[in-house]
Amino acid sequence: TGGIATTIQELHDILAGIVNVTIAYPGKTPSVWEFVCGRFDRVVVRYEVLPITSNLIGDYYNDREFRANMQQWLNEIWLQKDSFLQRTLSCKN
Repeated sequence: TGGIATTIQELHDILAGIVNVTIAYPGKTPSVWEFVCGRFDRVVVRYEVLPITSNLIGDYYNDREFRANMQQWLNEIWLQKDSFLQRTLSCKN
């Protein structure tokens, strides 16, 4: 979380947003070699560009309240990713 917060803090004035990407491999998860060779049946990619809002800009290492809010924000993103993966991987299509 600290790395993301620091990146946003330092580059927010030149970044257009944060690209959030989630990749799912329904069926058998390919090995690294299978992935490199393109040997997988299906891949589902979900992406979105998250805006960099003022609540994402702050001093992660010295501001406890900001740090807690940043951790909560990132945890919510992980929960959304987990939910998407569960829905996608449980689908029989």
